[in-house]
Amino acid sequence: MAAFKFNGFKVLRMNFEAKEKFVKDDQNYEFNIGHDFSINGTHMSVKLGTNNTNDFPFKYNVLIQGEFDYVDSEDSDGIGFKAFRANALAILFPYLRTIVAQVTAISEFEAVTLPTINMIQYLENADLRETNSQN
Repeated sequence: MAAFKFNGFKVLRMNFEAKEKFVKDDQNYEFNIGHDFSINGTHMSVKLGTNNTNDFPFKYNVLIQGEFDYVDSEDSDGIGFKAFRANALAILFPYLRTIVAQVTAISEFEAVTLPTINMIQYLENADLRETNSQN
């Protein structure tokens, strides 16, 4: 049995707003991803969200929260919560991708499918940005 248990997720916020005037450009649209970890004893809460830039014909913003439990007695490698951060994001990201794809698919615009992300690299970059901003 794994040392971490995924207890499910919930949608905290979901907004979609079409722009009245938009000139379609053939460029790649950009989006932002953000995260937050909250650890309380053997429980970790993870928030993962996304929103798009102004290059879209609409604005969207989605925030989900996943709940995880840590079972110390089953952690034979002693990795703890900190090492599990990338796994937690990797578990939640497909839910976020699905929500964005479904909401945008029912609009008059083309559905948005967020690309897959290497969460280990994503966290390394986020940690580096945080370290640089503190210096």
